[in-house]
Amino acid sequence: MVNLNDSHIDITDTKTKILAVANELFARQGFDGVSIRDIAQEADVNVASINYHFKNKLNLLHSIFEYNYRWMESGVEKLSHEEGITTPEMTFKMFDMFQSNGTALINSFKMILSDHLCPEDDNLHSEDEPFGPPGGKALLEVITRDVGEQVPYEDREWAMRMLFANIIHFATFMNTNYLKSKCGDEKWMEIKQKEKSFKKLASAIINSLKN
Repeated sequence: MVNLNDSHIDITDTKTKILAVANELFARQGFDGVSIRDIAQEADVNVASINYHFKNKLNLLHSIFEYNYRWMESGVEKLSHEEGITTPEMTFKMFDMFQSNGTALINSFKMILSDHLCPEDDNLHSEDEPFGPPGGKALLEVITRDVGEQVPYEDREWAMRMLFANIIHFATFMNTNYLKSKCGDEKWMEIKQKEKSFKKLASAIINSLKN
């Protein structure tokens, strides 16, 4: 049984329930290991309902990718508006948010890394909406507040991408069963250690920009 109590997807109707169930199943068993019938059974809907909302399983995966992207983008945006938040604090809070909702990352990277799962055309984002790290713009704004606009834009953008790469790397890996089984008891996997590590990394990058 799929437990949706901790799902980040806001379940308001049949369509979002299907999204939430498929998000969990795809993360656990992979796209090819889950059938439309499996999803229908877990969501307590009929197959026709899934076909009505998404047409096919691949479109359902792309809808999950889009939902997860928007969710991550919105979450980072909210963090950036917290009063007095600094880059080190935001870096860790982003990691904590992503790490606590690992299915969003796992499914996103499964689609990105599997050529046969990518859309045939770029229909996930409009041409006037640049595609990049979800919430990257918000993180860049916080970095800019910390270092000032006198620091060249390309340096501030570099800082954003370096921090984002580390956040995504560890948040994704820490949600894999393999890494949990191999390193679950190691100190570096503890959340307090990750907080210390991310804050030190962000502080070092901010200081390098200022100097």
